[in-house]
Amino acid sequence: MQFRFRKCSKKEKGLIREFIVKFTSISTSQLTRLIQEYYKRGTLKPKEFKRNCFERIYTKGDVELLARVDNAHSKPAGQSVIKIMQDDYALSGKLEYERLKDISVGHLYRLRDVPRCRENDLAFSKTKPTNENICERRKPEPGGKTGYLCVDTVHQCDLDGEKGVYHINIVGMVTVMSQYIL
Repeated sequence: MQFRFRKCSKKEKGLIREFIVKFTSISTSQLTRLIQEYYKRGTLKPKEFKRNCFERIYTKGDVELLARVDNAHSKPAGQSVIKIMQDDYALSGKLEYERLKDISVGHLYRLRDVPRCRENDLAFSKTKPTNENICERRKPEPGGKTGYLCVDTVHQCDLDGEKGVYHINIVGMVTVMSQYIL
């Protein structure tokens, strides 16, 4: 048995539309377009979709060549890489740089982000630890010079699970030293 939407009353059509919108999350305007398309063509087959695309200029080989140039020269700035490829093409006659010699700096950085280029990339380094201490816990010895501060924090106790108040005391060390000397 086939369901005939056209033979339904206006009230029934409204209920059917409301049901379809609620359970398919299609907008009402999209549902109206789909119903009209069904009346026109008798089916709801999707239309052929053709995406407009730019022609691909740079090949996978070009991306790998870019990665080799980056690795050989420790991944310099984009403009430097382009100059290297232009010189290799013009002076050395290396024909593999023919397409890459005219690349823009922005597109060069886009090609560097391609996974094929990143997997051939050898220029990576881990974070280098610093040899200097960021913070030291010791009393400063100013030697009579101003500008040294002694910072002390005092925490009042917690009450009923709520944090208490923190007090920060900052004292100039030359002032403290002179008080002890007197």
